[in-house]
Amino acid sequence: MVHFTDNMYTENGAHGPVIGLKDGKWKRLKVSRHLDRDRFEDFKTRFYELQGWDTASGFPTRATLAGMGMNHVADELEAHGKLGA
Repeated sequence: MVHFTDNMYTENGAHGPVIGLKDGKWKRLKVSRHLDRDRFEDFKTRFYELQGWDTASGFPTRATLAGMGMNHVADELEAHGKLGA
């Protein structure tokens, strides 16, 4: 399951330059960005469902892999405890 470090969910989480318009000119702007934890978790769950992955573990399911002709990959993931339910 994907999780970010806690600082990614705070007001001052990620800092970095972006290119944007300011006063009608393109400039490099310093911004502070963060993720809304609940909204990100909701997005992640919906993404996993659309991909045919187990929403609890974040791993692909056997059915999803079999549908792509990848039974050998499902076998390998299962052998390593990385196959979704």
